[in-house]
This record gives sequence, structure tokens and C-alpha cells, in this order.
Amino acid sequence: LFSYEKEAELLTETIIAFPNFHIKFNNSAYYGDIERKIIITNEKRSIESTWTHQDDEINYPLNGGNIFVKIPWFRWRINENEWYNEPINRKLWYKDFLENGDLLVIENPNEDETISIFGKTDGQFFKVVKNRTGKYEIGRTIYANENKKDISVYLVTSNQKDDKSLQTPANFTYDFIAPNLSHTSMIWSLYKKGLSIKPDIVLCIEPITMFAALYLKQKLRCHTVYDAHEFYPEAFAERHKIGANIYKYIEKRLANNMDSVLAVNSIIAGRFKRNSVMCANFPSQGSFVSNLDSEKLYDIIYAGCLWFERGLKIYLETALLFKKANKQFKMLLIGSFKDTATERFYHGYIQQNQLQEYILYQPFKPNTLVLQDMQHSKIGLFLGDVEHSPRYDKSISMKVLEYFCQGIPAVVNDLDVLGKFVTEAKGGWIVKYSAQALYDVLVEAFENPILIKEKAKNGYDYCQKYAVWENQENELYKAFGLS
Repeated sequence: LFSYEKEAELLTETIIAFPNFHIKFNNSAYYGDIERKIIITNEKRSIESTWTHQDDEINYPLNGGNIFVKIPWFRWRINENEWYNEPINRKLWYKDFLENGDLLVIENPNEDETISIFGKTDGQFFKVVKNRTGKYEIGRTIYANENKKDISVYLVTSNQKDDKSLQTPANFTYDFIAPNLSHTSMIWSLYKKGLSIKPDIVLCIEPITMFAALYLKQKLRCHTVYDAHEFYPEAFAERHKIGANIYKYIEKRLANNMDSVLAVNSIIAGRFKRNSVMCANFPSQGSFVSNLDSEKLYDIIYAGCLWFERGLKIYLETALLFKKANKQFKMLLIGSFKDTATERFYHGYIQQNQLQEYILYQPFKPNTLVLQDMQHSKIGLFLGDVEHSPRYDKSISMKVLEYFCQGIPAVVNDLDVLGKFVTEAKGGWIVKYSAQALYDVLVEAFENPILIKEKAKNGYDYCQKYAVWENQENELYKAFGLS
């Protein structure tokens, strides 16, 4: 900006223009369970994505760089504490969440909206006063009703028409973490807490918690569900040489006394024939990417726990084979190392063999960002060492399902259930559990980009038809006694 009157330059700014670049959110602000969707369009490419409540921004790779898009969260907090962008349900506010003088702070992307805060108890509404600084005197208002057993807090904005559209930044939930002292004290603590809450349904995601659930069932006549989403006896056997059969027997005895067992696949369901309901952990229809032709920044991606039984050494050795063959290759590894010894081995191997240009490592990050990285990769990877972990032979990896619904094919080793799934879907390649076998398949695949696209489309279509959550939903209701 130049002033002819002053004959001087007043302002200099660098402006970067993005031709035909558009960013569109499906809502002006986001809170709670509202549908979260963004569409980013660059020339002929279009990416549709979503995100979690933990994300603050969306990372979009562009021409070797990144654009970060701020998410327009509607959020609230008490004083200077952590922000919330979803309801807290059945929380005992004035006992362990609020002090008498606490203030409610609200951040709203729609600055032209007027916000009012109300409390409700015994069927009567009362307004929460806003002070001169624009903060709401939530602490004083709640403590004025301290003798009430049930207080709900609501907000209403000026563009909402009636009470049905009220959003609830504070509805009462119950959060409780059992003391981590011993198994006995943990079970007793869960049982006592259950007696005070009086739940309609008790869901157990660890076998040992079934003791507490069955005590509660006997006392309260509540519905009990065991979520058998892992091969627990097999995992126990990998860590302990003795006692695996006893563990399996106790798990089965406890599960047979539960009202239902939620089994993640048919193998686990077969263990609990009397009361099992098979409900696979498949991706939902909304998680399928709409564009299968995203820009590819990486040749191959692996996302998950980084350790030897998940093929970490094979990944490193494969990258070294590409380097020795003087072939271009870019692998992206995302996740956390199993332990410090594994992490030291990884960095030592990378340094010793100068593989920094061949392998890019990123630590654990929100899954929405991982899904974006999958879209920008040519092939997804999953290997499981059945010699040390036989349970890999009995399940379908969630990561492979994510690869398919993000529009990329998968390379997996010759695992029983997973190998059959990928073969039936025609969505990838099956290899032996070795670096040379993986290298040979990848070299052949990269020489045939049309085949990569065909397998990506096959996996995408198969997963969308046969492996989506919407096909499993009724089974979940059945397990919870709600069908």
C-alpha cells in the first residue's frame, strides 16, 4: 500500500492466492452430536472429511505443504478450566464440579446470536444471570438450589424456535473411576457405585468386571452385557505360560450368567452359544470417503501400534530393500511404540541405514487426521505375527476396514480370517510374513497403478455393501434387550 501524498510505503503484506480452492462446512457452528462435515475442493479434487471432539483444526495436504482449517466449535468452560464442546450428562455439578463463585464462559462462532442460560428443577425454569463481563454466574445459581436432587442446565440461542431445539451444555452423567488398588477392591468399588446409580444396563468391557455386574444383576435386576471384543484368553496366554485355560474357563462361566454377550465375530460368538449376539465393529456409512482420486503423497501407510509382532522390523527391512535397489519409496508410519526398547530400535535402525528419506514417522494423533493420511496414500499395510500372537489369525483388523472405506487397497500377510476377507473383497494383496515378499508385491503393484485403483474400488464397494455398521445396529439393540 503506497501513499502518493506521503510518497511512502505504508503497508506490505504477502497474499497467497489459491485458484478454485473452496472450503465449506455443513454448519456454521458445531456442538454435541451435530453432524460434522467439511468439503475441501481444489481444482478437480474434492475431499469430504469429518473430525472428533478432540480436534481443533483440520489438516489438508496441498502441493507438498499443509493448510490448517480452524473448526468453528461452540464451546463452554467453567472459569479457566478445560473447554467442552459436547454435553456432560448427569454430572453432580455442585459436589465435584462447581464452587459457589464459579463463572460459565461461552465461546460462540456465531457472534450475532443472543444466548440465554436456564436451569430446570422440579419442572420449573430459572435464569442464570449474566454479569458485566459477559460471563454467567453458574456457581451462585446452582448453589442457591443445592437442596435440589436434580438440576439440568440448558442454553438457548436467538435463532432457536422452541424448547425442543434446546442444546444442553450440562445434562447429568455419572463419571466414576474405580480405585486401581487390587482386583477385589476394584470390583467392590464398582458394585457400591452401581448400587448408588441404579443403572438399567451394565456393560462390561473387561472380563473381571463381570463379577460386579452379576452382583448388581442379583441385587437390582438390571440387564447385563459382556462386550467380548477381544480374544482375552489368547492375550493372557501370550503374557503368561500358566493359567490360560483357567482364565478361559472363568470367562465362559461368568459370561454364561450375563443376560447377553456382545461378540465381535463368529469365532468369539461360538464360545458363548447360549446368549451371544454377533455384532461386528464395522465402519459407518458416514465414514466412507466420497472421492477415490485424492492426491497421493505416500506410497504406503501403516497406522497402529508399532512393535515387532505387528511387523515393524519387516517394514524397516522393506524400506532398506527399496533403498538398495535405488527405487523411490515413501512409507508413512503412524502410532505409538509398544515400549521404549522398541522405539530405540526403530530410531537406531533408521539412523544406521540412513532411511530418513524412505520412512516418515508420526506419533499418535486424532483418527480423523489419520484417515486423511490414508486418503493420500496409495496402499495400506497390516501384518500380524501369528507365530507369537495366534489371535491375529482369528479376526479382521479395523485398520484394513478403514483403508477400504478411505479408498485405498491393502497388503496383508497370509492370516486366516483377514486374508480370506481381503481375497473375497478383491481389495488387495496377500503376502508371506517377510520383507522380501512384501517388497516383491509392492514393486509389482507400483508398476501397475491401474491395478491399484481397481483393487481400491473393489475393497471400497465390498466394504460398503457387506461391512458397514448400519447392518449391525439391530444386533446391538438385541444385546441390550431393546429389540
